Amino acid sequence: MGQTVARTDSIRLKLAPDMHARLEKYAQSYGMPLSTLGAFALADWVNKQDLNASMTRMAVLEATRTGFAHAFNDEAMERAMAAALPSVVLALADAGHIDAEKVGGSALPEGPGGAQAGSGSSAVPQAAASAECAVGASPEDRARNAT
Repeated sequence: MGQTVARTDSIRLKLAPDMHARLEKYAQSYGMPLSTLGAFALADWVNKQDLNASMTRMAVLEATRTGFAHAFNDEAMERAMAAALPSVVLALADAGHIDAEKVGGSALPEGPGGAQAGSGSSAVPQAAASAECAVGASPEDRARNAT
């Protein structure tokens, strides 16, 4: 039936007199010492906390599997990436990994590493703005701008 667990560790609790009286009343009604009722109540609370944490983890995993798949369709991904694209273009151009002309801006002046050091020139912001417009635009606008 029930499982017996030896209780060897202890904690000290201070209770308000009215709470002590209420717990004492419950312990008597269940036919157990107050310390046993306290251990039972505390174990029940800990088990509920563990269950809540487990259910939260499962809910997050389920939302990750199903919820985000529906939320991030192509249009939503384009909107999300449009906000970050100018920063990405700037970082890639500063590192010399891209040429601003290839993303719609004017060419970056060449320097060590393929881009002008401290490329604060207007070419990079123009490229970033152009890339942002291209990503944030509808397919019809992109086709119109491409010609």
